[in-house]
Amino acid sequence: MRTTVAARRAADDGGLLLIPVTVNGQGPFLFVLDTGATRTMLDRGLADRLQLQSEGHRPGQGTGGIIDAHLTTLRGVDVGEAHRDSLEAGILDWGALHQHVPDSVGSLGVDFLRKYTMTIDYARSAVTLTNEVQPDDDGESLAFEMAPPPFTEAEIDGHGPFQFVIDTGADVNILDPGIAVKLNLPMYPAEDQWGAGGSGTMRAQRADLKSLTVGPYTRHGGSVTLIDVFGPLRASAGRDFVGILSYPFFGNRSVTFDFPNSRLCIRPGA
Repeated sequence: MRTTVAARRAADDGGLLLIPVTVNGQGPFLFVLDTGATRTMLDRGLADRLQLQSEGHRPGQGTGGIIDAHLTTLRGVDVGEAHRDSLEAGILDWGALHQHVPDSVGSLGVDFLRKYTMTIDYARSAVTLTNEVQPDDDGESLAFEMAPPPFTEAEIDGHGPFQFVIDTGADVNILDPGIAVKLNLPMYPAEDQWGAGGSGTMRAQRADLKSLTVGPYTRHGGSVTLIDVFGPLRASAGRDFVGILSYPFFGNRSVTFDFPNSRLCIRPGA
């Protein structure tokens, strides 16, 4: 099975992608493609429309704070020809997220994606899922650890390694401010950021980098967003990570997540 769907950018200058998802035979609906989410989530309005029943309360931790979520079981979830039966998902009030991603009504997490190899072609705004055996990559890829979500190691200006989560559901690269202080990175004011949970708004700063390196891939220059959210995120994940790696590192390239083999490959885009 190999299927490709067209994705829509949530903003013209951003990398947050929305993809068409069919739920219980209805839709398609636009979901955020979110490798940083361990569980697929639906807006409460969509859950009501689909007449989904709550099967219990399960609070979670988002970058914006505590997520007040309920659990439900979806009979079927489809992205193109990719299909999953009996997927346990979360229901939450999309709230502040609607202000930033107004067309989305959910997020597709790694609970759906992990059985596939997924290629995101950012230049073409297309997402391909396949369960075919992948050919040898000639050493071009790097390993990640599927906790879930996927974690990898990165070097900042030649220092490290530091542990980062790979999160297509984030629109900026994020770093723990404590690491910026430790590395004496120059810090500047930045616009508030948004994230799932709590009020949805997070105070932020910015730090310029000379380089950010993940395995064989290095991006020179650029900046990271500094947000003091990692204490509760680390406690929730049970991992001592300090950063979130997202679209600004990938740029308009082709990014392949081989989830069954825990490999990541980044190639030039179209």
